[in-house]
Order: sequence, then C-alpha cells, then structure tokens
Amino acid sequence: MNHSASSEPVERGWDEPWYRVRMEGFEASFLPSDDEALDEVCNVDLFVTLKDSARS
Repeated sequence: MNHSASSEPVERGWDEPWYRVRMEGFEASFLPSDDEALDEVCNVDLFVTLKDSARS
C-alpha cells in the first residue's frame, strides 16, 4: 500500500483557546488543560474537520 500523504503536520499551534493541528486532509482541534503538556496529551475530546469541510 502506498500512502502519498505526509504524516507530518502542515501547521500546528494555538488558536486560543484551541490547539489545532492541520494535516494535508484534515484539521484536528482540541482544548488541553492549562497545566497539561502537549506532548503528554493522551485522552482528550477533539473535533476533526476533513478537507471537504465535513466534521466528526
């Protein structure tokens, strides 16, 4: 199986109060706790917006 999409984020950063990670085909947005280190987030609700604007 050949995947042409990169697994590296296109863009990521704060859009207060959200932290957003944009990939080639989708954007993930979540609200980490103030005292939570981003690299340790493991159980959080998030919104996924697909490239075609669908949400889940």
